[in-house]
Amino acid sequence: MSPIRRFLWLELIRSLIINAFHPLRSLFLLLAIQHFNAHPQTKSLIFSADFIGFFVAPIGISIFSFYRSSVPKSLSCLYFLSAVGLVVVSITNNLFFFVAGIILCVASMAIDAPLITSIWQSNVRSMIRGKLFAN
Repeated sequence: MSPIRRFLWLELIRSLIINAFHPLRSLFLLLAIQHFNAHPQTKSLIFSADFIGFFVAPIGISIFSFYRSSVPKSLSCLYFLSAVGLVVVSITNNLFFFVAGIILCVASMAIDAPLITSIWQSNVRSMIRGKLFAN
């Protein structure tokens, strides 16, 4: 299998996992409403966790760049933070830690967008990228 084909298969698997994660946000919101009887501000924080990650992304990327961390190592750190957030969400019975875990999990998943773009640009030639995403 060529390196490009292997990379595309790995990217397909990664995108399926990430896209399977997105419906969990609805589950988090339902848990906040049903189990914790959350206030509207708390529900809006849960809903806006993606945007918090997009807002913090330049700072996170700058920190990884400052420490000269490679892109795969940076991604693994972000995914580890996301897993820590999921663990906090699953073991807590406190609304504050529940919301903090959700924000940590979802925001760290949102920060990965520029890093994934960098991996695509370094592993797939521009001509192939153009054919894949044209039309």
